[in-house]
Amino acid sequence: MVMNSTSVKEDKNKARKKKGCFFIFSIVLTIIIIAFSILLFIRYDAWFSNIPEEPYQTPKKIERITLTPGMDFIKERVISWRYDSIEHKSFVEYYKIDSTKIELETSLIPATSQSVETRAGHAYYYHANLSDLECGNRYTYRVISDNDTSSWRTFNVPFVNDTLRFLYVGDVQDPKGDESDSLFMILRQKLLKFDFIAFAGDQIERPMDKYWNLWYKSLSDWAGTIPLVNVAGNHEYIKGLNKTLDERWVAQHNYPQNGPADFKGKSYYVDFPLMRIIVIDSNVIQWPDAVLQHRNWLEETLKDATQPWKVVMFHHGVYSVREGRMNVMMRYLFLPVLNDNGADLVLQGHDHAYSRITTKADGDTIPPVFVISSASPKFYRNGFDPIHDRLGSGLALYQSIEVTKENLEFKSYLFDGTLYDDLTIQIGKDGKKNIIDRARNLDEIFKFDGFGDSKKGRAKRDKYLEAVREWESRKNKNN
Repeated sequence: MVMNSTSVKEDKNKARKKKGCFFIFSIVLTIIIIAFSILLFIRYDAWFSNIPEEPYQTPKKIERITLTPGMDFIKERVISWRYDSIEHKSFVEYYKIDSTKIELETSLIPATSQSVETRAGHAYYYHANLSDLECGNRYTYRVISDNDTSSWRTFNVPFVNDTLRFLYVGDVQDPKGDESDSLFMILRQKLLKFDFIAFAGDQIERPMDKYWNLWYKSLSDWAGTIPLVNVAGNHEYIKGLNKTLDERWVAQHNYPQNGPADFKGKSYYVDFPLMRIIVIDSNVIQWPDAVLQHRNWLEETLKDATQPWKVVMFHHGVYSVREGRMNVMMRYLFLPVLNDNGADLVLQGHDHAYSRITTKADGDTIPPVFVISSASPKFYRNGFDPIHDRLGSGLALYQSIEVTKENLEFKSYLFDGTLYDDLTIQIGKDGKKNIIDRARNLDEIFKFDGFGDSKKGRAKRDKYLEAVREWESRKNKNN
């Protein structure tokens, strides 16, 4: 059989194209492998390397007493503590303060124990649930383990039907503890009125016992008298291909078991008469199952909330403020859920700089409002994407938030008391929410200077300062 010459040429051309495509594919694949290998080499320590934890002995004394809310903030508190490396019968003794009674009736609640084995030590943690608490009352308690009894501590169950106040603090992450000691001391001296504190992750430098000691030393008596609403940051995780949360984190907090099925106690929500706060452990949102569970849970939890305000908190920013950083999962998979299901305020950390972003739609400025803040002695260089309404760098900040039926007031402060950001989300008569930005005339501060004195460092500094000037010029034109 004689083949047509045209068919032969076509077959040869097809063969050449296949070889060419295979060659190009091989080159592209080789480039990708080389690039990934270089990135892996550069980022290996950041992604996978863990500093060995120093061996520690758990003392036979009550320590790390922590007060957290249950799912119903008005009725429920959980008291947790650590004691010894051997299990003991433990209790919480408490009573309601009543000025009309001379002799007060105490209740004794058995505690649940949990054995926690970490990389360098072992301890028993205990917690007891206090339920059926009454709005507007004060309670005093002490914890008992074996023959050791703590001092008495007091906490309030506030009236929050009309007004709710809380503090939000970004990353604290203080390797030495000196700065966080000072910052928390300043807050205590201010005698601020608030009902709880929300921490947006990276409470500590590394998941090691010595850093937890620094954390509790800095918080002092607040840990056991002010309810803490915390989310885990990446610095509370042991690094690896499949990161694991430090066992101490869950044992010390004992948050509500109302989160996604496989992440209870890490992601959760707390209900108030005026607000639902939804806390998401964004560290685990890296595998499909975790993404799907959290996305569905967030959507349902936002939709089911009947309160006028919905606040969401997680560690990794939807819109990062640190230059060159982006969390793809939070940006493209969770941002639509927040926008479409009525989130009002989104509290974040991780980037060690300041950012506030409002949502723009059809010429209006509406919720959600996205905030990234930090109170750490570590500072990162910020970017200048126009999506940010307000920026700052080289700053330690805390945020005061007040919620009423009609308004959510958000204010950010330097620890010396200087007002840094100020806005209000209002519910109008038509039920729609709008934003009043009161910070347009407040100065922005850019103090980041981690460039070094080398020629390269000086060039980076000059480039950064030029970006600051361009940002300020653009803001002045817009205002």
